[in-house]
Amino acid sequence: PDGVPALPASAWKRDGKELKFQSTLLPGSKGYLVLQVALGFPVMLLVTRADSALPVLDKVLLSLVLWLAATSWSAILESRRWAVRVEAVRLLAEVALIVSFAARGFVTVPYAGVAAALGAVSLGWLVMLAARRKSATVAAS
Repeated sequence: PDGVPALPASAWKRDGKELKFQSTLLPGSKGYLVLQVALGFPVMLLVTRADSALPVLDKVLLSLVLWLAATSWSAILESRRWAVRVEAVRLLAEVALIVSFAARGFVTVPYAGVAAALGAVSLGWLVMLAARRKSATVAAS
């Protein structure tokens, strides 16, 4: 109507196009996340299977590690500064739990050995991601 000022432009639209949030992934992080999700499935089965031999406390601890995994993976996707550190803690906790399960006879020793080896590979990949993040931060400043 006459005399009514126009609405201000929407912050989420410019020139008729929607602006969407987009984070910048570190090189190598997509492959890392795909590997971690694939490796997470057997760990999830340790918690969710009805015939799992794990005691309730171990299931709770492993569930917390899986929750931490989902949190750190989403933080890696969002390029959060703290994501790599949290993911490293999660990896160490997960491998420690699985090795303790093997020591107590809840999982086989080969399963724990493979988990420890893949954990070491994952930790190495994380160190590489952290170095790339640091070099990208230095280059940007």
